[in-house]
Amino acid sequence: MVIAKEPIRCKLVVDDPTINQVSKFNSLGVNISGNRNLSDEARVQANKAARISGYLRDIIWRNKFMSTESKDSTNKTCVRPVLAYSRKTSAETSKTKTILRTTEMKVLSIRGVTLRDRMRNNDTREELGVQDIVRWEDQEGVIGNTMLKQWTTIE
Repeated sequence: MVIAKEPIRCKLVVDDPTINQVSKFNSLGVNISGNRNLSDEARVQANKAARISGYLRDIIWRNKFMSTESKDSTNKTCVRPVLAYSRKTSAETSKTKTILRTTEMKVLSIRGVTLRDRMRNNDTREELGVQDIVRWEDQEGVIGNTMLKQWTTIE
C-alpha cells in the first residue's frame, strides 16, 4: 500500500509472484487508504445505517399496527448505533456531521412525513423524542466518561 503525498510506483517480488501495489483496501469492513478521506468513511457508515433502515422498511416502518414509540425504539437500537460508531471512529468535520444528520433525518421519515410536507427537522425530532445525532453522541460521550471514571476509581 502506498502511504505518501506523492505515490511512488515500484515492483515488489517475493518468491517469484509479483505483489500488486494498491492505493486503498478494505480490511474488516474498514476502508484503509493513504489519503485518509474522512467524508468517505462517514458516508460508508451512513450507507450502512440507511441499508439497515431500508431492510426494516416493509417489516416495521410501514407497519400500521405498530406505534410510533415502538418504531422509534427500533430505530434507537438498530440504526442509531451504526451512526454513533461512525462518529466515534472518524475525525469530525462539518461535512461528516452533515452526512450523519442527513442520514438520520431520512431514517426519521418513519413518522410518515415527506419533504413535500415542509416540516422542520426540529419538529420531527421533538415529536419522536429523538435528539440530534451529533449532540446525542456528545452527551453520551460525557456520560460514558463519567461512568468510566466512577468504575475505575479505587477507594
